[in-house]
Amino acid sequence: MSVLEDGVDTIIYAGEISRNGYEQLTKVCEDAGNQCKKVNLVLYTYGGDPHAAFRIARALQHHYVDGITLFIPHFCKSAGTLIAIGASELVISDKGELGPLDVQLIKPNEMFERSSGMDLSQGIEALRAQAIETFKNFVYEMRFSNKLSTKIATKVATEMTTGLFSSIFAQIDPSRIGEIQRATYIAHHYGNMLAKKSNNVKEDGVSRLVLGYPSHSFVIDRKEARDIFKSVRCPDEAEVNLLTAIDSVMSGQLDSSSVICFKWQNNKSENKESQNDQSEPSSNDDLPTAKRVSRGGQKSDRKSKQSSKESGPITDNSTSKANEES
Repeated sequence: MSVLEDGVDTIIYAGEISRNGYEQLTKVCEDAGNQCKKVNLVLYTYGGDPHAAFRIARALQHHYVDGITLFIPHFCKSAGTLIAIGASELVISDKGELGPLDVQLIKPNEMFERSSGMDLSQGIEALRAQAIETFKNFVYEMRFSNKLSTKIATKVATEMTTGLFSSIFAQIDPSRIGEIQRATYIAHHYGNMLAKKSNNVKEDGVSRLVLGYPSHSFVIDRKEARDIFKSVRCPDEAEVNLLTAIDSVMSGQLDSSSVICFKWQNNKSENKESQNDQSEPSSNDDLPTAKRVSRGGQKSDRKSKQSSKESGPITDNSTSKANEES
């Protein structure tokens, strides 16, 4: 479906994936009513709470039973990738990118800082590989250079390897490992639940997103995404023009901890509305109604309220009456 298609709701979400964002999005869905069965979600995020991401994707799946098209003009990382798993189609711009489904954990003894769940597991794997390689080298040297028997060479190599690595492995916190394993299991389980409904993830696609990439910041562009998802496309010309305009306004919200979530009304619907309501002139801007719909609880101006009483309410987080007319 196109972001310009009639009979389809379009929701813009920019900012951290959080419970607050989930509450805002559900309010937008409730106010939109049940007229439209499909939705376009334009998403800008570096990630956030995986539990909130699951609730957002699940809410959209329940409310829009005919499908979710996710538009990715820029960053859609971490928990944003979890929302992407719940979409039935991905539209990724040239600058758009997903990231691995990597759960972020709060750093011990640090305020407002998080670490990647991959860090410790990859660190342990690197230590394990290094310890094995060191042991092999010691055995080879003792057996062939020092002419010791295999039994003695193995014993000496074991003691030397243990002496080198024991103090390092002793610093690993088992409870931290358990926390990471649980977080990874949660991400994997949420992903499988959403993928079952969306039917847009290839076999082992969720596992690849959780375990198949080396770092949290790894770029999954449109080409790479096609190896994971079944339906991935680039935006058409009209969508590119619109998404470019949206991106110029909304991309700055990525660095903010706040969330902007609102329903956008396309130009066709607005033109129909303006014919029935001459008290409010239409705008030729690329985002004509962004100022008149909710941005996290902002109110419309007094003039919009007066005109909405005549042609149907367009209030915070709601454009359902306008869509009924269109």
